[in-house]
Amino acid sequence: MPLSTPSRRLLATTVLVGAAMASPLMAQTGSMLQFSANGEYRYERYVDLAAAPGLGHAPVPDFIPDVEGAGATRYVPVVLDNSNFSSSWCFDISTTHPDFVPNETADTRIWVDMEDGTFRGLNDDFGGSLFSHGRVFLKGGGPGVAARVTLLLSVFDEGWNDAHFAVFVSRQNLTQAQCTTDQAAIPYVVVTATAQGTIKTFSPNAN
Repeated sequence: MPLSTPSRRLLATTVLVGAAMASPLMAQTGSMLQFSANGEYRYERYVDLAAAPGLGHAPVPDFIPDVEGAGATRYVPVVLDNSNFSSSWCFDISTTHPDFVPNETADTRIWVDMEDGTFRGLNDDFGGSLFSHGRVFLKGGGPGVAARVTLLLSVFDEGWNDAHFAVFVSRQNLTQAQCTTDQAAIPYVVVTATAQGTIKTFSPNAN
């Protein structure tokens, strides 16, 4: 079910991964971007939601999902954009434990901004863990019609607002079928840009 946030309209301003200035809460973050020769890349970001303000920390906003008892949950926005209006790209997004704390667990969830004041879940728990995993296939609509989507990588409820975890975003050279319907395990959303607006089509296992 799409989620309503009557208290605020969330805006993301930075392409790929950004932080909206919606709250004074802070988090320690660190990131690394690795490109390959064929246009694929892998982005890694470490997030510590409980870190005190200081050098290298980023504002972390919160929102209230329409989930009973969830409270005001903190999140990291991820903005995906196809750099060429006519191109199509497959993005794989996941959360996991930071490399240096292999036993760390965080209950995370991936939401999709529906651009109408609501949010729809892409994935909650994946592969028997509390971490999340999903895919986004962006389909450009031709010159002047870019495909763009904002994801919210949040903790499940306010009880996890002091969690720390790693975020991975990779751009992969996969066809639409390879990215989506040819596999049944990873939930996905196809984001299609048209002159009339963006169409988002979710897999049956998106939640």
